Amino acid sequence: TLPPAAWHLLVESALQCGEPATALEALPNLARAQALTPADFTALEARTQAAALMAAPDRDQLGQLWSKLPRGQRRPPEAVAAYARRAAELGQVLAAMSEIEAALRRQWSEALVVGYAELGPAEAEPRLRRAEGWIADQPNSPGLALTLGRLCIQCKLWGKAREYLERGLAIEPS
Repeated sequence: TLPPAAWHLLVESALQCGEPATALEALPNLARAQALTPADFTALEARTQAAALMAAPDRDQLGQLWSKLPRGQRRPPEAVAAYARRAAELGQVLAAMSEIEAALRRQWSEALVVGYAELGPAEAEPRLRRAEGWIADQPNSPGLALTLGRLCIQCKLWGKAREYLERGLAIEPS
């Protein structure tokens, strides 16, 4: 039994110490304590879940953690990106692709589309074809141009990669 502010400190401390499981276990108590505004709690919850997903030691635990999250908590781009990144690291590129594609269908996210190219070299050609289909809906997306450039590099399509990367720089120099 901790005072409301202490639950918040416990979650933040656990995240800082690399103990996302402890932070995740403390979240329900923090929610009951109502020590944070709803927006602040939602942001902290998303950070905690992303850290827990990234710390999953194997495919089974990652899948269990992901499936236990309520649907609403699997929708924030941070959670989807963390799941996809870790799934790809554990050799589940198709699952990672599927989650990112579903999230992008619901709501466009520059961070997620950039993460789509960062899933490693596996399945690069299908990802490139899929990403090229998004150009019609998002023609001025610098993240999509960067993703297309990176996927073309992974597929060794140098000229096409250059065109996409130059296009991205024309949209948003970065």
